[in-house]
Amino acid sequence: GLIVPPEVCRRNVVTRGIELAPLVGRQITVGPVRLQVHRINQPCRYLEKKLNLPGLYDAWWDKGGINCEILAGGTISVGDAIVDLGAAEAAD
Repeated sequence: GLIVPPEVCRRNVVTRGIELAPLVGRQITVGPVRLQVHRINQPCRYLEKKLNLPGLYDAWWDKGGINCEILAGGTISVGDAIVDLGAAEAAD
């Protein structure tokens, strides 16, 4: 029930329609960018206080995004697909 506009959520890339947690330990592409997914990014109380949205910390637990390492750069554009490269390709 919390409404947080993307421009204030302190995330580099905001996604919709994809479960991110299963991607931990895998490689993905976002448009032309290849990433290694390292871990779930848990929320902090700072954002809850800054936005004055009580409950944000609990609502975003395990939903705060993922931390990734850039393996091959490029420009990510609105609407770019997120593709799970799968375990076989990720081993390359």
